[in-house]
Amino acid sequence: VVVDTVWKDATEKTIQLKTPFTVTITKTVPVTIFRPAFGNPVVYNIRITAKAAGISEVYYK
Repeated sequence: VVVDTVWKDATEKTIQLKTPFTVTITKTVPVTIFRPAFGNPVVYNIRITAKAAGISEVYYK
């Protein structure tokens, strides 16, 4: 998980009101293409990425 933003407090992972942010999540998933009776299966690793952007709706005093 990667968060791209300007942090109000980086240790507490807080951002200020109306601060834009982007969250990116990446995972590699093994997909079995072929499973022969004898021998090792044919596996292809697929990288899946999801990205979401938004604006903070929380105000920190």
